[in-house]
Amino acid sequence: MTLMKNIFKFRIFLIMLSFLFIFDSSIFSIHTIILKKNQTIKGTVKSQNTESITYLDENGKTKSIAKISVLKIIYRDVQAEEEEKIRKQEELKLEEENKKLAEKHKEEQRLLAEQKMAKQKLIEPPESSYLTSFHLGSPKSELSIQLATYDTDCTAMAEFTQYYILFGSFPINKPKLNELLTKDVKAIRVSMKTTYVDLAFSVLLGFFSTATRKTMIIESCDIDGLRVYSDKEINLIKENAIQEAESNLELKIKQNKLEIERVNSDLDGIETKKEN
Repeated sequence: MTLMKNIFKFRIFLIMLSFLFIFDSSIFSIHTIILKKNQTIKGTVKSQNTESITYLDENGKTKSIAKISVLKIIYRDVQAEEEEKIRKQEELKLEEENKKLAEKHKEEQRLLAEQKMAKQKLIEPPESSYLTSFHLGSPKSELSIQLATYDTDCTAMAEFTQYYILFGSFPINKPKLNELLTKDVKAIRVSMKTTYVDLAFSVLLGFFSTATRKTMIIESCDIDGLRVYSDKEINLIKENAIQEAESNLELKIKQNKLEIERVNSDLDGIETKKEN
């Protein structure tokens, strides 16, 4: 009687073991975890959370690894040649995805920068009488402009034709620096010249209507050495530095999220294999 009971228990044990093998064959399977930096782990993936993966190594010890360090998970044992091929393919895919993500992020930052520039406060020149030709100053409250020396290398960036009556005594039109200085410059040089066209206009019309004209040329100059910054500029530099750091951090977070999503996709494949 005792012998029959032992045989019955043994059969029950075999049946349970068979079911265990059928429904969780992953216990006996070897997974290949391909890591970044040319490293690989052989083991069996057991569980995961948002940040790490828990697995059994080849010695049966439970270990964990950060998801962000994983390049690809394959739910079978692969040879070195196949592993290297898969690694190169995944690294190329990841590089392309990160490149697209970086380009998209760069475009988003460019649009934000344009919106910020559009919102910058423009300063109107002080009201002046008809005797004043123009006011020279920075049209932006956050940016002071330095006058360059005569020997500085400069490039012409804007021209403005100014008309006068009574032989140059009273200006008819006045330059708007917020329209002429279309980009941020550190130093400028301004000159008033009489071109051949100006001269012809003044000679032909001057004697009859007393109208004359001159051409204002604004040059953008490269300056070296020390430069004095206003408090507003210093605050703006700090804000831009913080924004750039936050932007780089945001891009890194997006890239990490993308890489983790790829790993999660591999883990979903393992779970599907278990269910099947």
